[in-house]
Amino acid sequence: STPPAIVDLKRGLSVNDRFLFQRELFGNNSQQMNESMNKLSTFETYEQAENYLRENKSWDFEDSTVLEFLSVIEKGLSSRNR
Repeated sequence: STPPAIVDLKRGLSVNDRFLFQRELFGNNSQQMNESMNKLSTFETYEQAENYLRENKSWDFEDSTVLEFLSVIEKGLSSRNR
């Protein structure tokens, strides 16, 4: 079986989202954000991606910005599995 196509999760971000997430979640570090997005795009399911973030980021997972970011990731990954 062929591996699932890698999804470009950054495509799902508006410019405003990109700046918001970069500033609020990645300490204004675009390289760190890009690396995280690339890593997240390798997961087959949203659950795997969320678990990765919970293990590797010290975010407040009740925070509205974090929840918005997760929803972008979820949409991006679910579009691949259709």
